[in-house]
Amino acid sequence: MKRLTTVVVASFVALSTQIAFAQGAAPARFQQVVEINAKPGSEAVLENYIKKLVAAADKVSAKQTWTTYAVTLGKAGGTYRVAVGFNSWADRDGWSTIPMILAKAYGQPEAERLMKESGSATERMINEVWENLPDLGTTASAAAGSPPPIG
Repeated sequence: MKRLTTVVVASFVALSTQIAFAQGAAPARFQQVVEINAKPGSEAVLENYIKKLVAAADKVSAKQTWTTYAVTLGKAGGTYRVAVGFNSWADRDGWSTIPMILAKAYGQPEAERLMKESGSATERMINEVWENLPDLGTTASAAAGSPPPIG
């Protein structure tokens, strides 16, 4: 079952990336990335929580959209990442918090139960913000072996 979930999530991430490139969308300047390690045996609980959170965000029309995927290489089993792109800190400040989204969608008692359940299934969580610096990297369209552009 876990392998099937990983394949489905990986396919979704690949498809959504292709759609973004096909539409000519520029990558977000920043990405907030939350890495979550599930306690051994609690992966299903954490995945269920993420599904309920996505449904709640859809129900309340949350401003932010995110990509969630399982990390299958280079990390311990049960590692998940949630990435949310944004272009300015003002955009980031306008987001609803997870407890607010859950409370608005399901009511306060159910939101608290879901938060507690996800907390008990989580071993470790790291929250980082990454910045896209195109001038310091290369792109797939650059010629192989060519130096990065100087600007």
